[in-house]
Amino acid sequence: MTGAAALTFLLSVAGVLALRRSARTGVLSLCLPPFGVTFVVSAARLYPFGPHPRIAQHLAPPVCLLARAGIAALVGARSAPPAAIHRRARRVMALFAVVGIAGVAMDLLQPYRSRRDESFRTLAAELRSKAGREDLVVYYQDPEEERERPSPLEFYVRKERLRVSWTDPPDLDASPRPGQVWVIAHRLTAPPDVLRRRLESARPPFEMVAEVPYALRTGTGWTEPIPCSVTHWRRGPS
Repeated sequence: MTGAAALTFLLSVAGVLALRRSARTGVLSLCLPPFGVTFVVSAARLYPFGPHPRIAQHLAPPVCLLARAGIAALVGARSAPPAAIHRRARRVMALFAVVGIAGVAMDLLQPYRSRRDESFRTLAAELRSKAGREDLVVYYQDPEEERERPSPLEFYVRKERLRVSWTDPPDLDASPRPGQVWVIAHRLTAPPDVLRRRLESARPPFEMVAEVPYALRTGTGWTEPIPCSVTHWRRGPS
């Protein structure tokens, strides 16, 4: 749990206590049931709320309401005179402004959320610097892995406006016909034989001119890198 998340949790708890003391049960009956339903469904493994916070955004409104109630209770605590309450409110607003500006600055200095995102971003940028507009980038993942293609990789290659084939086998005769192909073999140390045969049997055939092993980082710590083979193929003369 990050520091901001911990602070939000504490403010929400303070909001629940403040609303309970003020007998504002209507607000509590509106804010608390979504948490209970989400916990039950997640505990029963009926929906992946736990490991995927992005699909639990329905909890954001009650969290904001409860945290706001907690802030209001802390600012107006101990029956302070209006002048003191105003000073506290200004300090809280200044704190929120600092947090917001700091968050924007962090996003500008580190435009990715994890080392995994950074490695995909770097890979897409390197391909963009080398591949021409009509070159084809082919993504391949071992079908036995039974995993979806990495969404950060898809985001960054689309952001770089690369021409990508996510299908197997790729259409090497699609217009405009690519003169060069870049193969990303995810979780593999070499391009698979099925793709190699497809490229070498094209008319005219492709020849591999470079093969670079690429280690993709995962998570935020020093975890084991994911192997990835990146190969460069050039179409021969007709």
